[in-house]
Amino acid sequence: MDSVKSRRDGLFIVPERLNAPCFLFFSGAGQSVATCQKRKPRAAEKQKATEGGVSASYKQAIPTGFETRSGKGTCGLRQGIVRLLSMVLALSYLAASAQDSWQPALQRMPLKPRITRLDRTNCVAVMLNAFQPDPIVKALIFMPGATDELYMFHRVNAVLTNNSSTLLDAVAALTNQTFIHAAFRPPFLLLHTDEDSLELLVSVESQKAAAALKKGGQVPRLLADDRDWDFIQPILRKTVRADIQPWRYSTRSWHFYRHSLAAWNLTAWEALEAAAFAGKTRFAVRRKGIFSFPRTEVVFEPDRRAGIAPKLEGFPRP
Repeated sequence: MDSVKSRRDGLFIVPERLNAPCFLFFSGAGQSVATCQKRKPRAAEKQKATEGGVSASYKQAIPTGFETRSGKGTCGLRQGIVRLLSMVLALSYLAASAQDSWQPALQRMPLKPRITRLDRTNCVAVMLNAFQPDPIVKALIFMPGATDELYMFHRVNAVLTNNSSTLLDAVAALTNQTFIHAAFRPPFLLLHTDEDSLELLVSVESQKAAAALKKGGQVPRLLADDRDWDFIQPILRKTVRADIQPWRYSTRSWHFYRHSLAAWNLTAWEALEAAAFAGKTRFAVRRKGIFSFPRTEVVFEPDRRAGIAPKLEGFPRP
């Protein structure tokens, strides 16, 4: 029997005395697979050919459908897993960075005038006036649960210990000494309690109108210190350039909460969201008839969802 001849490309060929039309074994990556004339072998299936007492066998080393560059059968799969894990870690890092990015921004905003205590008489006014334009934190919003702590329950009495306090010191004092929490929902910093819902209810009945609101319009400055809907509605109607309902002086707005927020350089859509957060409302975006002007209509309604009211075990709170 002739000896088995070898090739430099990694294929081992049995002499032609065997009846099998083709017979090969490959072990390197990137090698092409030759097919037999009778039938195609399955992945990892052993085939045997025997003639004159000579038996030869081969096994497909790499399942079809995988392409590798390093010569290992599982390299492509491993590389895919590594890329996926790297992407997940990168996204997690970016999300964590975004959550922490509002703190340095507030650290650069000093409180004026310098004060040592926050209570219902000065808290909202001092913090809203201290808020300055920033590309990351575009609005500071007191949600209804936070204003209830100030004006209804009179439970806010936070002490500031730094000589030159900043807006970040004020937020830290409120979150450490009262029932008020801080949550960053880009681009808004929300001051809230457990009774507030941090997820808005928005109904988009016209995708075209919603897209126009997200791209166009800008609200350069919005400051509202315990203001009602009759103050907010004309500002939104003028800057958003849409039919904002309920209209001014309408009885349909009597159940809206009063608004306390400061904002800079909001888009039209962000202005609508800020108003909804501050007033505990929901809104729907619609497209009116061709002969109506403006054709975009935004209708606000009270948000009836009720959260968990803070429980007071003792007063004053230690």
